[in-house]
Amino acid sequence: MKFPARFEYEFYIKQNPAVSSREEAHEHFRTIGKAAGLKGSPGCDQGYFVRLIQHLKPSSILEIGPGGSPKLTGPNVFYFDVKTEAELRDRYKNEAGAASVPKTIHFVEKDGDLGIIDRTFDVIFSAHVIEHTPDLIAHLRQISDLLNDGGHYFLVVPNRKYTFDYFKANTSLEEVVATHIDPHGVDGHFLKIFLMEEFRRTHNTAQLHWDEAHGSASGIKDDLGNILKRLQSAIDRPVARSGYHRWFFDEDSFVQIIEGVYALGLSPLRLHECYNTMRNSLSFNAILSK
Repeated sequence: MKFPARFEYEFYIKQNPAVSSREEAHEHFRTIGKAAGLKGSPGCDQGYFVRLIQHLKPSSILEIGPGGSPKLTGPNVFYFDVKTEAELRDRYKNEAGAASVPKTIHFVEKDGDLGIIDRTFDVIFSAHVIEHTPDLIAHLRQISDLLNDGGHYFLVVPNRKYTFDYFKANTSLEEVVATHIDPHGVDGHFLKIFLMEEFRRTHNTAQLHWDEAHGSASGIKDDLGNILKRLQSAIDRPVARSGYHRWFFDEDSFVQIIEGVYALGLSPLRLHECYNTMRNSLSFNAILSK
């Protein structure tokens, strides 16, 4: 199946009829449209993005972390989560998502280790998962091991510019590689992430960020002793630790990292497409292929 390109001329000019030629359309998107949140492709829309999976007609799909709002359903869909279906129902019992919790979570591992899964899939899907992984390269390798040849990994990824991560810097390729090759890197990286969450968190309302109302970073609001107690609590509880964002992306930095680890031979997955973030949305969509 041919997926939409990250920029589709015919699609773009329907939204922007004042733009005429292909060259003008490309330049408009590059210099104005992308920053304004104009859709460069139908793949930007999450509903359309999920429907792409259905159009593939895969025989098997794995959705990672469905929680109370799985995006995919059907007899060919399997779920992986850190909680069982009973635990998820308890987690969402007072929320609208309670009714949407899958009846069966096929694979459960409290630390998020995908290595327990004993079969392969044509498609793997995750939404707001990859930014939580302690070792991003190890995650991509596990995904590759779980994909059939020619399979695809569909991701919905938060764009840190429009979330509570606004005041945190984009993750660099060097950080991703260093954390993977240094046996102590994962723990050291978590310390840095924990402190950034303490000092640099802001609001998570995407529309306000698009309107450039970013609020202010949380700043230092406690003494070091109490901060270290919270750090120890997070270290002692793997589920709590997994709730932190370890990696911070916008579309461009994500592309650079995925292409970089592929070029270094550290990941078998190549970037197929990465679609830009729509205005008033906080995430972008990407497809990696084996």
